[in-house]
Amino acid sequence: MKRIFLAIIIAPMLTGCVDTAHWTEEVKLHDGKTIQIERTIRANHAGFPNANRGSDIDSELIYKPLNIHWSGKKSNNLVSFEIFNGSAYLTIFNDSRDFCKRNKKGAYKATFLKYENSVWVEIEQSDFPVNSALKNLYVSYWGNSEESDAKGLITWSKKAINDGFNSEKPETVGTWYQNPNRMCSD
Repeated sequence: MKRIFLAIIIAPMLTGCVDTAHWTEEVKLHDGKTIQIERTIRANHAGFPNANRGSDIDSELIYKPLNIHWSGKKSNNLVSFEIFNGSAYLTIFNDSRDFCKRNKKGAYKATFLKYENSVWVEIEQSDFPVNSALKNLYVSYWGNSEESDAKGLITWSKKAINDGFNSEKPETVGTWYQNPNRMCSD
């Protein structure tokens, strides 16, 4: 009897129930231009033992006019998508334990990418325009239920309200990373 009860409790966790949020998002660039990108995030249906949502599994970003596609695993938290001189740049918050072991004190907990020759290439923080690039990607995509998850068009002004930033003067990547919790300390 105990085995049957455990099977009933554990089986849904093992079947891989997944929540998916898919939306189009307005992104304001450093030069004031606003573009639209497509995003998809998948997460485990529920956290253990009783969280509304489980952890993110993977995410995807698409910008069709430049034929750009990016996808990554759950540890990736997208911060910024920018275009400078026709090249796309992406900033990903990286709070893994090993990240600061590989980087010097004061380095941003970030992976910086540039899209070159149809491939994302990791670049140094010093090669990324941190003082111009805006923190411009939506972070409040999960709601309290599937009905309140991000979907349709998420406008720049809605992102500002939901994410709590000034839509007229958004933070740069450099300003956002000046928080001690977002920099390597040792």
